[in-house]
Amino acid sequence: MRRRLSGHPAVLLAALALFSAGYAPTLFAAFGREAAGTTGSDFLNLDVGARGIGMGGAFSTAVNDATAIYWNPAALTRISKFSANAMHNAYLADIQSDFASYAHRLDEEHVIAVAMHHINIGGITQTDISGSTLGEFNPKNTVYSLAVGRTIFDMTDGEREVDLGITGKFFSSQIVEKASGWGVDVGILVSYFGRIPNRLGVQVQNLGQGQKFDQKRDPLPAAFKFGGSLTPAPGILFSADVTVPQGGQIRGAVGTELSIVTPEETDLRAAIRGGIDTEAFKDQPGFSGVSMGLGFSFAHLAIDYAYVPFGELGNTQRISLSFGF
Repeated sequence: MRRRLSGHPAVLLAALALFSAGYAPTLFAAFGREAAGTTGSDFLNLDVGARGIGMGGAFSTAVNDATAIYWNPAALTRISKFSANAMHNAYLADIQSDFASYAHRLDEEHVIAVAMHHINIGGITQTDISGSTLGEFNPKNTVYSLAVGRTIFDMTDGEREVDLGITGKFFSSQIVEKASGWGVDVGILVSYFGRIPNRLGVQVQNLGQGQKFDQKRDPLPAAFKFGGSLTPAPGILFSADVTVPQGGQIRGAVGTELSIVTPEETDLRAAIRGGIDTEAFKDQPGFSGVSMGLGFSFAHLAIDYAYVPFGELGNTQRISLSFGF
């Protein structure tokens, strides 16, 4: 018989907040618009999965597939047996990125996941100090991730579930020279199964060692993230995230998804999505900060599409393919 702890899930949320507080002097010394550009490895913040992107990036507590290795590793426990996801991102200018992840349930408590994210910046002309052309170089970034999610049964009952997760990642960049680093994400997810199911989550992202190209090692874009989501009726999902980043201002995101389920015998589902990201609203001139998306699934296969405008910088499109049980 399992021994049940007398504590509340809020204790776990507070514990993670206290753990994060050890990094507070570094984080809070670098807030504000003036601090933009003071961290490196910003590609670690490039969102993955067209479903979450279509909801404005407000997805840390709504995610239920293998992309949880990025959004919140504690949510990996929502996978029944296994989940696979692949995404192609036609980003700004000539930037292209590809992401693939796979998660597998080991037992009643544990789910493990692996992922790879490759970002190709495109060709850039190389010049020397006098302005003479030396040729062309092609910057690339690659992130390899390994994660585990675990259900804490001692704090789980019929009304709630408490999950923990950790993602470790190794990343490397090639500009002209090469550099590498490592980072860790830690997350907690608390799910409530009352009349209106809802989830609350908190996590710390990108703690670790940044890259060193020359004499100085760049700090990672560390951040605290707080999220919540609820399902007020079948097929309707609302979510919100607040991110407190190093090297920038606090930003928020809200998103929604409306699912349309066809008769059960067809096993077909369609969804429309939308979201708002306050960071893009503030930083980009023109129409930006709003995301839109569509999704279709049949049996265990799903395809999702997201469209995100960035004002004068242009528009971006993502497409994802998912399969899981």
